[in-house]
Amino acid sequence: MIALRGNERLLIVKMSSIGDVVHALPAASALRRTYPELRISWLIEEELTALVDGHPGVDRVVAIPSVTRGRMSARLAALREAVRLVRAEPYDVALELQGLMVSSLIAVLAGARVRVGRARRREGAHLLTRRVPRLEGAHAVEESLACARFLGATPGPVRFALPVAPAAATTVASKLVALRLPPDAPLVVLNPSASAAWKLWPAAHWTVAARELAHEASVILVGSRHERSRHDQIARQAGGGVHDLTGETSLAELIAILDRCTLHIAGDTGSCHIAAALGRPVVGIFGSSDPQRLGPYGQGEFLLSGADLCGRLCPHWCSNAQRCLRSITPDRVVAQARRAMAAARDQRSAATGRTQAS
Repeated sequence: MIALRGNERLLIVKMSSIGDVVHALPAASALRRTYPELRISWLIEEELTALVDGHPGVDRVVAIPSVTRGRMSARLAALREAVRLVRAEPYDVALELQGLMVSSLIAVLAGARVRVGRARRREGAHLLTRRVPRLEGAHAVEESLACARFLGATPGPVRFALPVAPAAATTVASKLVALRLPPDAPLVVLNPSASAAWKLWPAAHWTVAARELAHEASVILVGSRHERSRHDQIARQAGGGVHDLTGETSLAELIAILDRCTLHIAGDTGSCHIAAALGRPVVGIFGSSDPQRLGPYGQGEFLLSGADLCGRLCPHWCSNAQRCLRSITPDRVVAQARRAMAAARDQRSAATGRTQAS
């Protein structure tokens, strides 16, 4: 374990993706709680800055172009820009949570004498000066917190502190007014998108679930602009009670709309981690991914998984025609959604009762 001095400078290297960045937020919160004077910077890809900009544990956001996607010339240019930005300020310690060769190299070139990261990572372990043993079977959030504890952070409540931008919240409020949603109805946000085809729950299943939930809640679809055609089909077939905002929200606005929702339903994608970090109930639909390690944190009772039906080569060479995901029926998802909304109502009632009693 390393005990930091309060006046040191720390660089957190966690560049992508949405879920991975969200999983690392409690580490920044824990370090800030223990070292209030520590200057903490966060290196992140430009399109994801809304996840950390305004976080109480982050003093400086270092926004860079992607160093892992695109043509090699663009990636090398992005790497040079990343190095230029991080070297604008000296760092004593780098907390390297991405686990890639390029992210480890950036930590070295940032000039940090101490470079801490997880052991048994994908790449770049030899560029670290300290390696934190992996917690077998632990959630990704717990692994990030283990690295923070290695730097002397004291244990405490898991706090994401995911920022909700006021401007984005105002824009979302206007969008909801424009949809003329009943003000007293629960708001259920569905995200049928995913970053890979093997994570997609069938569109026909989404249609049935959306149609059923629209009888008792305001239902909105969100997601990647690349899924507009698929989502439009789901919304049209589900009927008039389902509204489609796919591709119409920035990341900051997605955070704001999830902050307002009663329930979020999604597959293995970034929005489920955002909603969980905001304390909203999440019904997660998982195929071959491990929801206990990579699912929305603290949402185990509402997650649905068909991983026990996967073949030996899953996920990238699915041999069972996505039997894992197809086995999760719309009826099961709707039933879980109703359970989650009922639990949320009970919590609100209990909180109101405690407030009135006091």
